[in-house]
Amino acid sequence: MRKYIIASHGGLATGIKSAVEMIIGTCGNIECYDLNTYSTPQKIYDAILAEIEKNESYEYIIFADIPGGSVYNQLMHLCKFNSVYLVGGVNLGMALEVIINEEEENTKNLILDAINEAVNSIVLIDNEFMKEKRNNDKEETLW
Repeated sequence: MRKYIIASHGGLATGIKSAVEMIIGTCGNIECYDLNTYSTPQKIYDAILAEIEKNESYEYIIFADIPGGSVYNQLMHLCKFNSVYLVGGVNLGMALEVIINEEEENTKNLILDAINEAVNSIVLIDNEFMKEKRNNDKEETLW
């Protein structure tokens, strides 16, 4: 069984969980650790460590907000467990991709696919993009 943990500065972790559950329904296997609640990265680490030690048979996918940030850096030490995967730079799409596809047996491949999907889903739309889109739409309607 997998457990999903989202850890972040501020209240981002709780916000991502809220959005995930709004889209796919209540998930009992997602835990959040915000610096708003746990005042230091060490306290987040201690709480997650206790969870892992209590349930060593689970796999843990831990999402952190900023690679290289204080929360992420503290949680890297949890990777001493074979059952822990730490993913930095979480966004809603990435979290959904992993949670929705939880039947995937290869956890590392699941995470790598979700990272790839998340990177490819980031887009920039500006005036130039919209002009080109309008021109392409006009061409498509001619045929």
